Amino acid sequence: MIVSICLLTFINPETVLPTMIDASKQSLQLCASLIAIYAVWLGLLQIMEDCGLTKKLAYRLSPVTKKLFGKIDDKTNELICMNLAANMLGVGGASTPLGIEAMKRMDTGSGIASRGAIIFFVLNATSLQLLPTTVIGLRMTNGSINASSIIVPSLITTILTSLLGLGLCLMCEKVIKRKNA
Repeated sequence: MIVSICLLTFINPETVLPTMIDASKQSLQLCASLIAIYAVWLGLLQIMEDCGLTKKLAYRLSPVTKKLFGKIDDKTNELICMNLAANMLGVGGASTPLGIEAMKRMDTGSGIASRGAIIFFVLNATSLQLLPTTVIGLRMTNGSINASSIIVPSLITTILTSLLGLGLCLMCEKVIKRKNA
């Protein structure tokens, strides 16, 4: 706001105003395209939940999630699986409420993050993503010639960062255990 006022005051308004209006127009177009992308994937996630697929997914992944996140109840397991599924589909914004709820359920009340909460946070921070749908959608709306060309580099990056983050968590856990022993 202050920058806009300074630009209008000290620079010719005829050159600044069209740029500001064009930027506002572009931001509205971006919002509309993101709403469309999120509507599709949130709808898909809701259909999965309504059909019971999320419970089946959580059940199938429970050996892995129980090993990674420790002792968690079925609802927390389902939230974690939905969060990871949304991240894998590339809609991180849709996964955020699920992740927050899962983190609340993993909170022990001690003020210290549990092992499972730390690993869950790291996996979300590294954005375990198989299909970067939001980025592909943004590239499509901005006229990219090959919007999906980002899939392979994104897949390589997400695998490497997720494995590195998980490895560092496990390594730190071993160091702390050794230090406390």
